[in-house]
Amino acid sequence: MPNQTALAWSYSPKEIRGTSKMYLLETPLHCVFENEEGYFVIRNEMLDIIGTGETEEEAKNSFAVEFDYIYTRYNELADEQLSERLLKIKKILSLIVKNIN
Repeated sequence: MPNQTALAWSYSPKEIRGTSKMYLLETPLHCVFENEEGYFVIRNEMLDIIGTGETEEEAKNSFAVEFDYIYTRYNELADEQLSERLLKIKKILSLIVKNIN
């Protein structure tokens, strides 16, 4: 089977529409958007968030739902309930989210 190279480009949203909220960000959130064999993946390694889909729009929606879930869940928990890594992600999220509508 031949080795196929994934196509990748930058995806940097300034706002993210979650399930029921719109997150306005301080600066664009730099992510990698890849297409490998017709499947789309958006990845932000710093926040450990991945969105996937069969279309670009599905991947963007998946990423937004995951962002919304992580932001909400980490902020529901006390700092003492999070691992050191998750606490860092929680702090980064609180710094980059400017406003929630």
